[in-house]
Amino acid sequence: MQSGESVKGYRATYIACGLGSVAQAVISGMTPLLFVCFMGMYGFGVWQLGIMAGLNFALQLCADLLLTGLVDRVSHRRLILVALAVSAAGLIAFAFLPRVPGLGARGIYAVMLAATCVFSFGGGMLEVMISPITDAVPSASGKSALSLVHSCYAFGMVAVAATTGVFVHFAGAAKWPLIVAVWIIPALVSAALFLFCPVPQKRTIERAGGRKKRLTPYLAVALVAIFTAGSAEIVMNQYIATLATITLGFDAFVSDVAGMAMFAFGLGMVRLVYGLMGERLNIYVLLIGGSAAAVACYLVAGLCPVPAVALAACVVCGFAVSVLWPGTLAAVSRDDGGAAWAFALLAACGDVGDSAASAGAGGLAEAIGLSNTFAISAVLPAIALACFVIMCGMARRRGKKDITLEENI
Repeated sequence: MQSGESVKGYRATYIACGLGSVAQAVISGMTPLLFVCFMGMYGFGVWQLGIMAGLNFALQLCADLLLTGLVDRVSHRRLILVALAVSAAGLIAFAFLPRVPGLGARGIYAVMLAATCVFSFGGGMLEVMISPITDAVPSASGKSALSLVHSCYAFGMVAVAATTGVFVHFAGAAKWPLIVAVWIIPALVSAALFLFCPVPQKRTIERAGGRKKRLTPYLAVALVAIFTAGSAEIVMNQYIATLATITLGFDAFVSDVAGMAMFAFGLGMVRLVYGLMGERLNIYVLLIGGSAAAVACYLVAGLCPVPAVALAACVVCGFAVSVLWPGTLAAVSRDDGGAAWAFALLAACGDVGDSAASAGAGGLAEAIGLSNTFAISAVLPAIALACFVIMCGMARRRGKKDITLEENI
């Protein structure tokens, strides 16, 4: 436990990390809120928007893979500043390049894709850097501090959804670049703080028990679990606003605020609570229960003929899927050694799932409609459910009958 004076000296670092998480939320969650605007103004199809969403996570994955080899060899301050600068530059391009005269719909789509690649790569760098910086900061309550910074991502999504929805509703769809410009501010303020605040270098974590790198059966199942769990989270996150507006018939304002914002709120609240109370809870009960609930939510969202009930299922899905990604990491840490390379592999596999699911859902929706796509997407949490049952069985066979959630939220 560190002294209060020591912890106080790093307060600006925590704020910078929190704002960096908000910037990451902007990168992941802002463009889906504008899909309806883009469809109406530029005539984009759902498949084009699916490609845009898929590129977002594909470029984040590229950044994950690149930084895996650099994070322990390059200054954390330098890397986080580059991440924030790239993120801000991409958002600036996304907001202002489409307004260049004479581009046409194809030209606008091309510059949007290019800008998406830039800010998505920066977002991937943020994903890699924020956690180790936060974890390396001296704190009297390390677990809750790390969980709080991580929950800023979900609460940032709430703010992005609510503010963007209100702005577009009252200012009009044509003014969408202005709200994108506003959401550049968290990245800029975070960068300004990181220029001067202390940034401790996270020490390299030794391999658990000195074990060599090897893909155990347990880890192989966990990779499938996090692939499908990440996919289940991202399909709902990316397309809830579009489903509510285009298919269920709600006003875009209601779709953004009552739909996506509440989904993100559930995501953030559950992760925060589990981050603070997780040691008292059985991780496999949470994983199995959450994935089973997510299956039900997808089926109701896709098949229920009552719009209000379908939208409510989308919101509840935020609570259901919230623990699946961090819970998988926690289970691997507890039951398979938790080597650093294994966590990098899990993160990369989760991002692959995000990218594939975003693009795949867009193409499928173009062919069979969003409601049917949501119903079919129930297979994703169903596969995760099967994986969690298998992982629980493996854990029990090893004699670990009381696996609890640790600090990997």
